[in-house]
Amino acid sequence: MKLLLIVCALLALAIAARSQAVPAGTVPRETYEALNRIDEAFDQNLKGWTRERYTPFQPSSGLAEKWQRNGRYVRLFISKVSTATAEFYSDKYSGERLDGIGDAAKMMGYNGDVSFRHGDFGVSISSAVHLDLWSKEANGIDQAEAKATSRLIACFVNLALDGKLTKDWPHRQKPILERPCERELLFRGLIGEEIMKQYTGNRW
Repeated sequence: MKLLLIVCALLALAIAARSQAVPAGTVPRETYEALNRIDEAFDQNLKGWTRERYTPFQPSSGLAEKWQRNGRYVRLFISKVSTATAEFYSDKYSGERLDGIGDAAKMMGYNGDVSFRHGDFGVSISSAVHLDLWSKEANGIDQAEAKATSRLIACFVNLALDGKLTKDWPHRQKPILERPCERELLFRGLIGEEIMKQYTGNRW
């Protein structure tokens, strides 16, 4: 019995150690570069938000971050897409198809988690919203807001991966804000004022 307890304790320690550190060289360099593009867009646009990179359940599979602002919590996961999983994003038999986000996108689950493919990368967005409401309808409102948040953040990340939400992008040559979700990013204040000035010739 004592030996069994020791084995269980060692196993628990091994699992905990694995969850604390990402093994070196297991995540492709391109994935780090893609997440760095997203982080650059985050820093230049999402004022009042905080972000924190954390170790996902399977550290070697990809990279993960947690974003937060005023009771809105977003978890983002990005990884390279294998040929075996590429079809998942366009599978018409699971989830609700979302147009205008990446090469193929879908919304699934109670809180409207969004998964989309952008070139060689797969991105997953999940959100939770906790509003300080006392009405019986509060849970339903939280759920609707979580779905809206996931959809908008997915739209934001898609543009960020294209490099369209940073100061270095030639905005006037190829304007965004053509798709409904992109215009909603502007109305919801998810595109920074400094970036918008470049779209509008400093008339913003």
